This record gives sequence, C-alpha cells and structure tokens, in this order.
Amino acid sequence: MPWRSESGRGRSKAEPVVIMRNPCQISTWNVRTLLSPGKLEEVIEEMNRIEIDILGLCEVRWEGSGYYWKENNRIIYTGREKQGTNGTAIILNKKWGKLVENTIHYSDRITAVKIKADSTNLIIIQVYMPTSSYPDEEIEDMYNRIDEIIDTVNKNDNLIVMGDFKAVVGEEAVGNIVGKFGHGVKNYRGERLIQFCKENDMFIGNTFFKQPKRRLYTWKMPGDIGRYQIDFIIVKNSKRNQIISCKTLPGADVNTDHNLLTSTHNFLVKKNKEEKIDLSKLISLNLR
Repeated sequence: MPWRSESGRGRSKAEPVVIMRNPCQISTWNVRTLLSPGKLEEVIEEMNRIEIDILGLCEVRWEGSGYYWKENNRIIYTGREKQGTNGTAIILNKKWGKLVENTIHYSDRITAVKIKADSTNLIIIQVYMPTSSYPDEEIEDMYNRIDEIIDTVNKNDNLIVMGDFKAVVGEEAVGNIVGKFGHGVKNYRGERLIQFCKENDMFIGNTFFKQPKRRLYTWKMPGDIGRYQIDFIIVKNSKRNQIISCKTLPGADVNTDHNLLTSTHNFLVKKNKEEKIDLSKLISLNLR
C-alpha cells in the first residue's frame, strides 16, 4: 500500500548529539458522527482542553478523503463516496501536524499517518472495525489491510494501531500482549485481536495500567445496560517503556456513547548541535 507524500521535505543531515524525551498525548475516540453542526468544533475544543497532541476518530461519516488545516489543527480523513456511515480521521495539533510526511487513506475504516521525527518515524493507524453483525470474512479483510500497512513500516519505527475494534480481550493477562487490567469477558473477536498483536509483537496499552473501573470501559450500551472495553491503543513491544499512561476520560463529552481513550508517551528524539537544549529534559550525552 503506497504512502501519499504530504510534505515534500527532504531528509535532514544535521548531526544529533543528545537524546531527549518528547512527551506526546495520543488518543482515540468514536465520536458517532461529525455531520452535526458544530460537532467538529466541540471535538477540537475538548482536544485542546485536555492537551491532546494526536487524536484518532472513528465514525466521522464524512465523504471522500483528504486533509486540511482548521486553525492550528491538521485534519486527515478517509470516508465513503457518499457521507453517512463509517469514516475515520486523525487530528494533529500544530506541532505534530507540521511533521506529517505521508498518509494512507485505506477504505472508509482505516486512516494512517507517517510523522517524521529526528530519531525514528511515528506511524499512527486509526481503525474502525465492523460490528459483530458483519461476517468473519470482513474482519479478516480488515486485519489483512492493516497488515499491508504494517509491512511498509520500518522495523525501528514507532507504530501505534488504535481505534474501535468491537472486541473484548478480557481481564486475564495473556503473555506480553494483554495485561491484568482489562475489562469484561473475552469474546471471539477479542481472541482475533490478541492473535493480531502476537503476530506483530504488539501489546494492548490500556490493559496494562491499573485504573478505576470507570477509566477502563470505553463504550456503554443503549440504556447503560452494559459497559465494555472495545477501544484500544496498541503499541510495539519494543517501545513498551515509552508509554507511561493509558486510560479513558469519561468527563470528555461530545454527545457519544464512547469514552475518550488517551495515552501519554515519552518518545526519544535527537537534538542537533545548533538547537538550544533544555537541560531539564536531558537524559544522555554521547559525542562519539
């Protein structure tokens, strides 16, 4: 699957001399629709209030695909030929939006961005899985499409796959894939998600951090007759030490039955000689 160039910038050859931490808050949210007047502005307002850097969205229901800037936020989206169903999007603040190098608009259920960093690229894949009413063949097709994107990612890149998976992985730890802080009873789709993580050496971030129950579930059934954890942020095991928090924020509100799921990451980045250095963030120095 080819990446679509969005920047036209060349590679920097500046020599890095220090390694520093670059904190980033990455979130995913099924907003149910962005067709309602003012809904996008509400989402961006919540994003700014919570200080989210990168926000993946499900079920935006827009038509077509592309990107544009709205004030200080870059919006990249993928939808159907006609608006009304499905659709995914990724919104980035000004800092991270400027670093987008490539995008993939892959069906109305998958959007991916490649963010150019000094040390390693950051790849975000936003996913909106079909519901349980769809046949297993369509679920397998979705995983095949995600795998096609992953196959284009460099081994050392930061890879995050997130979104609404319509799956429950349960409360029992599974190796280095599922932690002991999941929520609900594992189902068949949850087994398939675990298999995907195993094949790609990834773990489900929001099952590894102890939180109150209200910070674990991501979706309420109509009438609040059941609460489930079906939205996930999935990270490469090799980058495990870079994620320092993952939880839902029930207080975020844009009229949806899904809770905002957010994670905090400390990415390692390299700084060049000519750049000013904040010594409070310095973690190592190597001039060799």
